[in-house]
Amino acid sequence: MGETPIPNDIYTALHDNNFIPDPYFGSNDEYLKWIGRAPWSFFTVFNLTTEEMNKVKVIEFKGVDTIASVTVNQEFVGNTNNMFRTFAFIVNNTILRENNEVVVNIESPVNYAETQFQEYKNITGDEVPPVEAPKVQKGESHFNFIRKTQSSFSWDWGPSFPTVGIYQPVYLHSFDHFKLTQFSPYVYYSNNSFWMTITVYYYCKPDSELNIYFKVEIPEIKYRKKHYSNPKCTAFAQQLTIPEHIVPTNNIKLWYPRGYGSQTMYNITLKTTNGNKKESLTKKIGFKKVLLDQSLVNKDNITTGNNFAYYVNDIPVFLKGANFIPASVFPSKFKEKQLNFLMHSIVEANMNTLRVWGGGEWLRDKFIEAADEMGILIFHDLTFACALYPTNKEFLDNVKKEIKEQVLRLRPHASLLSFSGNNELEAAIRQQWWPSEKYNQTKQIQDYLNLMKPVLETVKRYYPSGVILRSSPSNGGAEMEVDKNPNDELFGDIHYYNEFINLYKTFNLQTPRCATEFGVPSFPLSSTMKKYVNASEYKYFSKAMLARNHHMFGVFTLPLMVMKHFSIQDTESLGSFSYLTQIHQAIALQTQIEHYRSYRSVLTEDGKGHTMCALYWQLNDVWSGITWSTIDFDQRWKVAHYYVKKAFRDVLVSMHLDEHGNLQVFVVNDLAVPLTNAKLTIEAFQLNTEFKKRLLSENKLDVAALSSRKIRTQSYSPDLSDLFLKASLFSYDKLVTSNVLSPDYLSEYLVRDVNVTVTDVVRVEHSTYKLKLLSRDVVPYVWLDLKPRLLTSDIRYHFSDNGFTILSNVTSAYLYILDGDVGDIKVDDISVCWVYNCQ
Repeated sequence: MGETPIPNDIYTALHDNNFIPDPYFGSNDEYLKWIGRAPWSFFTVFNLTTEEMNKVKVIEFKGVDTIASVTVNQEFVGNTNNMFRTFAFIVNNTILRENNEVVVNIESPVNYAETQFQEYKNITGDEVPPVEAPKVQKGESHFNFIRKTQSSFSWDWGPSFPTVGIYQPVYLHSFDHFKLTQFSPYVYYSNNSFWMTITVYYYCKPDSELNIYFKVEIPEIKYRKKHYSNPKCTAFAQQLTIPEHIVPTNNIKLWYPRGYGSQTMYNITLKTTNGNKKESLTKKIGFKKVLLDQSLVNKDNITTGNNFAYYVNDIPVFLKGANFIPASVFPSKFKEKQLNFLMHSIVEANMNTLRVWGGGEWLRDKFIEAADEMGILIFHDLTFACALYPTNKEFLDNVKKEIKEQVLRLRPHASLLSFSGNNELEAAIRQQWWPSEKYNQTKQIQDYLNLMKPVLETVKRYYPSGVILRSSPSNGGAEMEVDKNPNDELFGDIHYYNEFINLYKTFNLQTPRCATEFGVPSFPLSSTMKKYVNASEYKYFSKAMLARNHHMFGVFTLPLMVMKHFSIQDTESLGSFSYLTQIHQAIALQTQIEHYRSYRSVLTEDGKGHTMCALYWQLNDVWSGITWSTIDFDQRWKVAHYYVKKAFRDVLVSMHLDEHGNLQVFVVNDLAVPLTNAKLTIEAFQLNTEFKKRLLSENKLDVAALSSRKIRTQSYSPDLSDLFLKASLFSYDKLVTSNVLSPDYLSEYLVRDVNVTVTDVVRVEHSTYKLKLLSRDVVPYVWLDLKPRLLTSDIRYHFSDNGFTILSNVTSAYLYILDGDVGDIKVDDISVCWVYNCQ
């Protein structure tokens, strides 16, 4: 028995009370499997005054994880069966006293899911896949039979911690007749006007008659709306709708995604009066127009497919961003400091969109509120991923209530862009992830549609004018069907992974309308990884490190990918190898992002192109291991995050060598204004020549607003493949942007004599430092960092650039300390390494 604050989960509670070791260390995810396989109880006491004893009492759980029964003073009051739903129970005054005990008994999620799987199989004869977790993930099976975070049973980027607990706040409401609890304003644009409808939640005394006067106010635009209702309280938990009405647009300023305008937000207040009882609630809303263009690319040739482009306030927005997995495997542990740094990192990397992946959680209030403020669009999957699901009435009723609650909660937010029904269910069916003679593809399709039809109808009911997609990936159609090829480049969005090709070569890549997943894995920074394994285990093929590689065949594909581009003497020197995996990941992501952006306004002869989104996999980590993230578990930027930042700049010059060795150059302009009187120069640098360079070309050009343009395809002699190419774009003699194309293969032999030193560190602001670096020659992939003694758990920082190639004698970089006290930074506090000597 131990004490714990609420919200919390059982793993954190046990660790805080010193009952278990750090779950994140070593192989503790396997050692602690017994926790998810056992039932647990949480209990507390509350006191009531004499006055409160005579009022209506409702105990409200905003989030219980997951299968639980609740008792008050040993009397049963209710059950919970969905982590993503609010459960409220009226407590009969006859069981209450001055001192009261509440007990929440929570079943083992692992045992519950197994039981549900077996019972469903006995009734239907179907083994709903996946029947067991992949052995490499060391996880639990049947996550699809319990409504909790699907990835908590394990995934290819994370551990198995099937949490139980009370992970959201608990409230005890005491009232006479009426209690206002929440409201959901829904703003949408239709027929040249903004409209609003409002759903109101309240508790009431059963069998009472209510007379409720509502007043809705948005003071900044002088908007007021009154409404009256006199419902009979047939059950204690109720809701009603204030009918749709026009919001005058005279004084409204629109909300824009980051990079296209301001994020104007308005306070909306709902006031209620019931008898002498007055209450009010306030939220923030924004006004925006959203359209998904899926028109024919070529009306004269329908075989070239459809567009797939989001318009926000009539502006075609190229979606630049990442996929977000759960913030933590322990859902109550993600703190405001971590959220602030993550949002800062999203903005700093020039993103405007975040895809909330379907195997995780619904986005929390604080996160989507931050997205509202910062202009980050939210592409939100419903919480279904990489599985099929039961379709019995009990399960469907449960998920429909979940969807209703979550859509109503999220729809007021200006940052919400669209909903997608699931992650990869259609792709899994068509690619036959689960071949079975009895539960064949026809049966799988039928069960999939039996799930998605009521689910998407529920979304449509409460988000009627919003963009709703059936699945991601899909061909984008609204019909209830399963696409023959959900990853068709000519329609909708795709997910693209291939670890058996050279990902530095754009001719190996697909050219879709929209890429909502793509990426490659890498190790975290050495200083992060070493905190979670014993020093003796910090080797590629050690038992501890192999246990942290949950990616199927990843132990083989990762070195094979890296060996295409770098010399690898051995993987026992894991520090050096881990840095090479980060460089490989960085360049692979940069290449794919630039490729997709280059085809924004370009079409190939067979209709490919008009690409309008690049959302890479994945932004964040839930533990320290080999994953696809660009920010590691300790919230330190990997090399890839710096490269993503450059690849997502508003103005981009992209270069690559085609299959014939010819240089192809694109210029991308995501600004809402044209780029005029521009000059583009391309220079070539070679290692071991003391920065000797050759001017390859110089062009004058204009680039239209919100467009991409192919500049040239040109051959050069001698071959450019061993050179570093630098493109610089100027407008009116001012540098707008630059970019570097590195050689496809870089031998360790060629860089054995290079060197770079940090010669000066100057504090330019309270938490900003300017670094000066000196070198006598080209130095590839230079990595700057703070010395290990400064890397405390509370520090959050990054540099202006990192993992970069030095192409001049003097180079400057900036260090930004976002959080944590590190004192005054000196030269001796900075470490520097480069391609083959980073440890």
